[in-house]
Amino acid sequence: MSFAPITEAQKKRVIEDINYDEAQMKNKIQQVKEWVRKQPHLPQLPDEILEKYLFLFLLGTKMSTERTKYKVDVFYAMRHQIPEIYFHRDPTQKDVRDSVDQVRFFPLSELTPDAIRVLILSYNPDKTRKVTTKNIKASYKRISAINDFRFQCGDFCRGEYFIFDGAGLFASHLTELPWLFMQKITALGQEALPLRVKAAFLVNAPPFLDTILNIFKPILTEKMKNRIQFVHNYDELYKYIPQRILPSDYGGDGPSNEESSRAWQKTVESMRDFLIEDSKRMTDESKRPSGSTNDCGQIFGIHGTFNKLNID
Repeated sequence: MSFAPITEAQKKRVIEDINYDEAQMKNKIQQVKEWVRKQPHLPQLPDEILEKYLFLFLLGTKMSTERTKYKVDVFYAMRHQIPEIYFHRDPTQKDVRDSVDQVRFFPLSELTPDAIRVLILSYNPDKTRKVTTKNIKASYKRISAINDFRFQCGDFCRGEYFIFDGAGLFASHLTELPWLFMQKITALGQEALPLRVKAAFLVNAPPFLDTILNIFKPILTEKMKNRIQFVHNYDELYKYIPQRILPSDYGGDGPSNEESSRAWQKTVESMRDFLIEDSKRMTDESKRPSGSTNDCGQIFGIHGTFNKLNID
């Protein structure tokens, strides 16, 4: 899979939104790269890879070098907290491949006219009644790998729309799914990744979805809570996302959720060598300079109590 080329109109929207300047971006990438090279506790990526990652971090922080430094540090420090995702990243593992049949996650190839990347998470109702903690954790390995794809291709956009499809959720999941793990993913993802979530659309929501939302609300800012929208018919989605670029599941002209999820799994598997090598990349806390703090403990809070996160 690949992303459709960005149009001049979309590029203009990104530039206007963050006051993007190419020369300034190159300068800031160099500044942060020099800072990374001086941090003994951070993994030292090859220049080509590091610069791609810094590009997206700077884009997601509206060109803030200090916020980028913070996110880069947390991005690699957080991996100690979620070893299920980052310690063994081989996408050809059986549990990862099997998870494609249960949890579907993928970005749309084309940006919206307003230069927003659409990310879709849905479930297969025929498979999720028996979903296990192992299945869920394996699916997040795929999600993290797709995020790496966005880094590597320099996904130039204004932010993200999330579509969360609740059709495959059942009341039994309220007691069976690894909610603490999923809270960690949500909290650290928002804190460490260069996301600028513009809206989260909840479609095909089961009656108990409010209960699930209450599990996650403690880690969301008021701004993010206000960006959650229940979608009662697909026409409401079309106000934000052109119908033609959406999957056929939502009345669009694109491939189905199942087809796209399988296609993206092939893309993830093509990144296998990189992902296995990346499993070694995390902070070495024994080398962290004095005065430099690891904020992961603060993010997690104490005994599973999460602090609120800042989301742009």
